[in-house]
Amino acid sequence: MFSMIKEFGIVAFLILVMNMPGMAWGQTASQTPEGIIAGSFYLFPVLEIKRRQDDNIYALPNGEVNDEITTAKAGVRIASNWSNHMLSLQGGVDLGRFTKETNEDYTDFSVLASARIDILRGVNIGANFGMSALHEDRGSPNDLSGSEPTRYGLVSGGLSFKHEVSALSLHADIKTEVYSYNDTPTSALIDVDQKGRNRIQMEGTTRLSLKIMDLNSFFIQGKYFARDYEFRDKSKYGYDRNSGGYEATLGYKREFSNTSLMELQFGQRDQQYLDEELPDISGLQITGLLSLNPSPLTHFRLFVNRSIEETVMSDVSGYFTTNYGVKLDKEFLSIFLMKASYSHNDLDYQGVDRKDTLKTAEVGLYVFMGSYISFGASYQNINRSSTAEGMDYQKSVVMVCLSGRI
Repeated sequence: MFSMIKEFGIVAFLILVMNMPGMAWGQTASQTPEGIIAGSFYLFPVLEIKRRQDDNIYALPNGEVNDEITTAKAGVRIASNWSNHMLSLQGGVDLGRFTKETNEDYTDFSVLASARIDILRGVNIGANFGMSALHEDRGSPNDLSGSEPTRYGLVSGGLSFKHEVSALSLHADIKTEVYSYNDTPTSALIDVDQKGRNRIQMEGTTRLSLKIMDLNSFFIQGKYFARDYEFRDKSKYGYDRNSGGYEATLGYKREFSNTSLMELQFGQRDQQYLDEELPDISGLQITGLLSLNPSPLTHFRLFVNRSIEETVMSDVSGYFTTNYGVKLDKEFLSIFLMKASYSHNDLDYQGVDRKDTLKTAEVGLYVFMGSYISFGASYQNINRSSTAEGMDYQKSVVMVCLSGRI
């Protein structure tokens, strides 16, 4: 408890200091990526190297193991600079190397292509396609505590349509995600079969908005969700986790400027499961965002969101997660960027008596050396408390980083 109070005290102190009038100096232009002009395209390369000290890499309640981790992220984004239409390509790799616990090493990558065709003024269609190789972090709700992290592939694609006529606008999109999991090794030399998690997730969204006086808009939004699992053999995997659901919300959006806005949605969220042994999930849906720039050098953000997530737990259909928090960025003296953030995430598991609370607080200071290079340091504290025995943990992470971008 004392460590959490100390952490919140640090965040509160930085927020107070970062809002002192005398700290609002400098300009932000030198910290905005300019890109490399290549004909009708801009290229935005980035390289980031971090060194972390983690005092509980396995997110355990006791018997913590500490280690030092070196991570390197490299990527490039190519974006068109056309007056009409848009084409964007991006790709990157994320490497993590542990000093002692080398079984935790990972190599993730992702590629994404997106395009937009402007048919008429206010009318366009879009499409995107991506592929990724990823891993699940230790301490995540579905971590199986294997001898190595759980690794999986993700293929995603989507289509969108937008039509604006005067004060009315219609937005519709559909996206599909295909998850493919690798079996997870264990210390007993027996891999955990993860094929039962392979699935296709589909989500369709339609929003009808009415704009009032340019800055305000009211909207009604509907979503449909479908989750189709590849393997449904109950004798082998325990459950048939196929499900379908919907979300219906009413919302309000206000744009204060090009960089500041407020959006709030309220409604209902439901998910029904084919397996009668898995309880259906139903509850209030709320999504909120307040993003403000009180000055050119200050960015303040409040957010809240609820969603239903999949799980591998027995007797559990899924869990309702409610996540809210605050972020604050402050630049000063033209070269310094201070960051402070806090998030609170409640996980309510459906079908068993288990509730988790995950709290994350982070502070950091970064220095920009001209337009291309920056370095900095941050401190992060993560605390999970659970009604389930043996699921609590706390960890602290100290990080230094060096990054370059154009």
